[in-house]
Amino acid sequence: MVTAWKGDNVGRRFYGCEKYPNPGYCNFFKWRDDPVCDRARQIFLGLLNKMNDLREENRKLVILLEKLDEMSRILHDENGILEKEMRELKKENQLLKLQMKEKANHKSHLY
Repeated sequence: MVTAWKGDNVGRRFYGCEKYPNPGYCNFFKWRDDPVCDRARQIFLGLLNKMNDLREENRKLVILLEKLDEMSRILHDENGILEKEMRELKKENQLLKLQMKEKANHKSHLY
């Protein structure tokens, strides 16, 4: 059993050949449900449109999330590089301060 999701018979169930739409299908077809009223058809179509809109929004959000994940990975990597550089600069700074202190001590002993 299949449900029609387009046209005037939206939401209406029917029986058809199992092979359809592949080659070799027969023409067996029989409606399971009575035709739906205009109001039900409008509701079905409205719900289908809303569902399709939500699917499209979800697709866009998934793409955005993937981009944000990639940006996060890049920023994480860059942060690691910057932290390493900062540690190296702090070491260099400490070494320079120590050298300056030693030179200042050496100068003070000369006088």
